Amino acid sequence: MIGVVDLKNIALATPEDKLYNIHVWAQLFKAQTWEEIKMLAATSSIIDDAAETLYQLSEDERIRQECEAREDYWKREQGLLDEMNETQERFAEAQKKIADQEKTIAEQEKALTEKDEEIAKQQEEIAKLKAMLAKTN
Repeated sequence: MIGVVDLKNIALATPEDKLYNIHVWAQLFKAQTWEEIKMLAATSSIIDDAAETLYQLSEDERIRQECEAREDYWKREQGLLDEMNETQERFAEAQKKIADQEKTIAEQEKALTEKDEEIAKQQEEIAKLKAMLAKTN
């Protein structure tokens, strides 16, 4: 026969339930704070052992959760670092592009200056030729 313990009705425990401390086990499973569990543990060495096991299991769980939280933190940090590195790479590429464009502009300005000088020389030569032609006429 399988018995079922109704945790909402611990007060209805039969004398047989009390004989086998089923009501104490029910209180243990229903406990919501460590203080309640400690008070129950004081009533029986078996409950004390169970409470210690519960504490160790929950402590392991807490430690596992802390480790997971730390790992999540580092993953987020790494993601931010990766983003920052990508941004820095894009910035460096943009700076190189700007430097290349500035170099091209400087070369074009130099070529324009040389052409302006060439035009000025040709205009001087034209003016000299016109002056010579005017003298010969």
